[in-house]
Amino acid sequence: NLDLTEPADAARVVGIEVVDLAGQGGVLTLDTAAVLSLGTPDLGATTLLWITGSGADRVVLAEPEWTYSTTLVETSATFDVYLTGSAEVRIQSGITVDIPVVGLPPA
Repeated sequence: NLDLTEPADAARVVGIEVVDLAGQGGVLTLDTAAVLSLGTPDLGATTLLWITGSGADRVVLAEPEWTYSTTLVETSATFDVYLTGSAEVRIQSGITVDIPVVGLPPA
C-alpha cells in the first residue's frame, strides 16, 4: 500500500506517469498535490497520472472534489477518468475507486 498524501511516501516517488498496482490487492491513496507533483503534464494545462491494475486493487482519491468525467478505451484497456482542477487520473476500469463524501466520516 502506498499513501502519496503522506510526505514521507511521496518523497520516495519521483517523475512517474503510470502506477501499476499489479492486481495484488494494492491500495494507492492520492490527493491533488500528489498527482500534480508526480504526473506528466499533458499538452494542455492538465497533469496526468495513469493507474493500472485489476478489481483486486483500490485507489483512494483523498479529496471530495474529485469527479468522474468519462471512460476512455485504449488499445489494451479501458480507463475511467477522474478530474479535479488541473489534475487528471486515468484509472483502469475494474479497480475500486473511493472518494470521500462531504459530511460522512471516512470508511
